[in-house]
Amino acid sequence: MSERLLARVRGLLDDAEQLGPTALGDLREIRARLDGPLRVAVAGRLKAGKSTLLNALIKERIAATDAGECTRVVTWYRWGPVYGVSLIPADGSAPEPVSFGRGERELDIDLGHRTPGEVRRLEVERPSDALRQLLLLDTPGLDSSTQDVSDRTIEALGPGGSSGEADAVIYLIRHLHPSDVTFLESFYDEIAFGDVVVNAACVVSRSDEIGDCRVNSMTVARRVAERYRDDPRIRSRSQTVLPVAGLLAEGAEALTEADFDAFRTMAAADRPTIFDGLVSAERFVGEGSVLGLEHARRQQLLDRFGLFGVRCSVELLRVGAVSDSTELSHRLADLSGISDLRDLLERQFMARGQVLKARSALQAIAELAMRSGPAGRPVLERARDTMFGAHEFTELSALHELRQLTVDDAFERAHAERLLGADGPDPAARLGAAIDTPADELRRACLEEIGYWKGLSEDPIMRRRERDLARAVTQSCEAVLMALTPTAPGASA
Repeated sequence: MSERLLARVRGLLDDAEQLGPTALGDLREIRARLDGPLRVAVAGRLKAGKSTLLNALIKERIAATDAGECTRVVTWYRWGPVYGVSLIPADGSAPEPVSFGRGERELDIDLGHRTPGEVRRLEVERPSDALRQLLLLDTPGLDSSTQDVSDRTIEALGPGGSSGEADAVIYLIRHLHPSDVTFLESFYDEIAFGDVVVNAACVVSRSDEIGDCRVNSMTVARRVAERYRDDPRIRSRSQTVLPVAGLLAEGAEALTEADFDAFRTMAAADRPTIFDGLVSAERFVGEGSVLGLEHARRQQLLDRFGLFGVRCSVELLRVGAVSDSTELSHRLADLSGISDLRDLLERQFMARGQVLKARSALQAIAELAMRSGPAGRPVLERARDTMFGAHEFTELSALHELRQLTVDDAFERAHAERLLGADGPDPAARLGAAIDTPADELRRACLEEIGYWKGLSEDPIMRRRERDLARAVTQSCEAVLMALTPTAPGASA
C-alpha cells in the first residue's frame, strides 16, 4: 500500500515547486527526509534515562549522560562510514565539523566558541548496524530549568501541529506526571490534518529502581507498565508501555570477560556473605574488601550495571544459570527489557516507516504551503486530500479512536486493533498467524475476516462510529488480501 502513497507524496513535492524559488530549499530537505532513514526521538523529563537508553539501542556508550553542555542540545545519531560530529548552527549558517574524543562513558564533544543556545543540533555519525535504517534523536529534558532548553525538544519533536524533526517518539516515564500526559496529548497534528496520531510508545525507564533493585524488580515494573498501559490518558496516546532498565541494557552490551570473572568471584561466596555484601549500594561500595573485590572494582561494576545488574549477575552465576560471558550478556539484556523495545522499533515503527515518513513529509508540505499565502492553497488542498484519502492514515486514526472509545462487547477491540496493524503491519501479524503460515491459509483467514467485519459495518444495531471503524477494518483486510493475491502474468498492477 505504501508505495502508492509515496508516489503521491513525491508527485506533490514536484507540484510544490510552483511555490517559487524560495521554497526549493525546503522541498529539497523534505525529499531528503522522505528518502532517508526513519527518525525516532527519545524524549522525557530530566533524569529519565534518555541518553542511557539511547546508548543501549546503539549498542555503544556515546550519548552524553552527565549534565554537561551537550545534554542541553538536540543530538542526531546516524549511520556513517567513519566517526564524525557536525554542529548545525541555529542561525542557519553552514554546518561546522567539531572536535571530539572518546571518554570512558560517552563522546566528549567540544562545541568550540558556540553556546548551546547557538546550536540547532549536533549530528553524530558512526558505522553502527543499529543506525542503518534508523536515525535516533536524543533530546534535552522537557522540564529543564531553562525554558529555551525545553523549547529545543518541543521544536525537534513538533507537537501542536508542527512537523518537527521526528517521525515517531519513544517517551520515557518514571512516575507518571501531569507534564508527561500534557506532552503526549500535544504530540498530534492539530493545524493541518486534524486528529491523526503519529506513532509513539512509552517506556517505564530505570525500571530496576521500581522494586528497589531486587532481583524481581522487572516483574514489579511490568505490572506498573500494564497499569499505565490501561490508563485511558496513556492508552489513547501511545502504542504501548514497556519497562526497560536502560543502565543494565547498556552494561549487558559492553560486558567483558573481566566483568564476568568479577561476578564469578562474588558468586563463589556463601549466601549469607552475598546477601550481606549486596544488601545496599552503600554496603557494596564500602571501604575494604567485600565479596573478594576491592573498592575501585566494585564501584566500577555498580556504575556500569547498577545494583540490580550486579545482584542478577551474581545470582545467575550462583545457581549455574549461565556458564560464560556471552550467556550472561544475553540473559542480562533479556532481563533489561531492551529486546522488547528493539522488537517494538522493528515491528511497529520501522515496518510502518514509509507511512510515517510520508505523514511527516505531508505535514511539512502543508506548513510550507500555508506560509506561501494564496499561491500555496492548491498545494495545501492536495496535501490534505492525500492525508484524508490514504487508507494508511485512516488506519492510524482508527487505531487512535479505538484506544479512546468505549465500544460494544461485540466489536472485539483487541481483534480490530490487530487487523489495523497494532501488532505489526505485515499480513501474518494482522491475522494473528505464525510468520511462516502459507499464503493460501492467510488468504482464507483474510476472507473470513472480511465477511465478519463487513457484516458489522452494515449491522444497524451497532452505533454509527463503530460501523465506521468496522468499515476501516474491512478495508485493511481487503488491502491485505490484495497483497496476498499474486498478480496474473500480463495483468496490470
